[in-house]
Amino acid sequence: MDILNAGVAQGPFPLRYLGFGFFWAWLFLVGISPSPLFGDIVCISGIPFEAFELAARSALLLFALAASRLFSTRAGVYAVLGCSLFAGTFAAAILLVFPGNPAFSGIAALLAALADTCMFLLWLSFFGYMRLGDALAMLVLSYAAGSVLFLAAMALGRVAMTAAAVLLPAASAISFLLSARLRASQTGSGFLNADSDHTSLPSPTSHQAASLTKTLATSLARITICLGIYAFLFAVHCSVTYREHGTIQNFGSVVEPACMVVLAIVYLLLCRVGKRESGTYTLYRACAPLIGLGLLLDASGANSLVAFAPTALGYVTFEVLALNDYCNIVQAGNASLFNFMARARLAISLGMVTGWAAGLGLVFLPNATLFAGGLFLIVLAATQLFGDNDICAVNALAEERAAAEEPDYRLGRTKALDRYAETINLSPREAEVLSYLIEGRTTSYIAAHLCVAESTVRAHVHNVYQKAHVNSRMGLLDDFESYYEKTQPHCINQASPDAAQ
Repeated sequence: MDILNAGVAQGPFPLRYLGFGFFWAWLFLVGISPSPLFGDIVCISGIPFEAFELAARSALLLFALAASRLFSTRAGVYAVLGCSLFAGTFAAAILLVFPGNPAFSGIAALLAALADTCMFLLWLSFFGYMRLGDALAMLVLSYAAGSVLFLAAMALGRVAMTAAAVLLPAASAISFLLSARLRASQTGSGFLNADSDHTSLPSPTSHQAASLTKTLATSLARITICLGIYAFLFAVHCSVTYREHGTIQNFGSVVEPACMVVLAIVYLLLCRVGKRESGTYTLYRACAPLIGLGLLLDASGANSLVAFAPTALGYVTFEVLALNDYCNIVQAGNASLFNFMARARLAISLGMVTGWAAGLGLVFLPNATLFAGGLFLIVLAATQLFGDNDICAVNALAEERAAAEEPDYRLGRTKALDRYAETINLSPREAEVLSYLIEGRTTSYIAAHLCVAESTVRAHVHNVYQKAHVNSRMGLLDDFESYYEKTQPHCINQASPDAAQ
């Protein structure tokens, strides 16, 4: 599938990329410390601009969670849209008119936090209502589009950066309005007006529904905790670098945008070779090692930019994948996207503000000690909180949502699973166990549904692994996906622009 050409055929698709990209470009210009446009801004009590903005953003997100139902109305959407436009524009204007004034810098940070909260929640809620294949594509390519716009503005100089900082909030708001209206005209439905009133996953009405709801809630909780931990580690690395250098050195502000471009290139390559479905979930496994590598390099005294690059790439990758799975899980549970996206952004913001506090406040700790604690958190998150079983579960959920959106896709995968079982010579009972494993079900779940002992299930699982020549669930999933892509190429490579991921 040629994802870019497909976007042109859809009309609003490139506009969606650019609209959310405008937000990211503006955030890179205004919301980071030190800023490439405004320099090393500090607010009251010498707090860096970014740390102050993160704290204010966390408070605003708590308010958004409390009042999320108000934003599901047409008036609420327009109110949030208006806030994003005016707050973003005036934040940049204040920093330009009152440079170096801590009081006015604090006001600008509050406005920047308001603009960030509004723009992020609107666009992420909008992306969540797209079909499965569009959500991840729009996230990855929007991040990259914003990064390219930011880097272009930097290359053109201060005048271009100033114009972009003032105008991009309006460009993002207009793009959102046009995209939402065009989608409404194409689908015949409004945007967010039909958003569910559920602020939690709906109560189950059957045993099967109860199991699904429990799985969804557990996956959401684990993704959220890991998102906060990785944001904390990313912010610790940012703040320690800021504390040691204080000003922009060697174009340090381009590292994170460059990582977003690299992630987009990797994603497009996965699409090109037809491995987007299995490959994107494989990327989850790279996040913890990349962040850990960055912390180790920094603790060993490596160049700060060289050390920061893998940390930034690992964190950005996890953030994009996690937000995509938020869309999948919340949609499958028929809950409020606005509410749950606010939870995701709150986890990110709280993780980052505590990371900044740790990096700036724990000055008595050597960097090696601080980063050693970070490595412990990485191991905890990667092995205990969000491991292979959880990745397998969210992958299976994504497949279920894709199947619901594309009936032919469900049939193709069912037949492929049967043929795969025959190919590796599974018995009928082992084939049943295989189907549950592919769905990400636990041993206890399989035992309950097959009415057998867990020890029996474990024996069947062992036999399935042996016959498939793998030693883990993820290995089994990858092997099946590889088989499926070879035998059913039209389900992925020649899908429509809105086809399942």
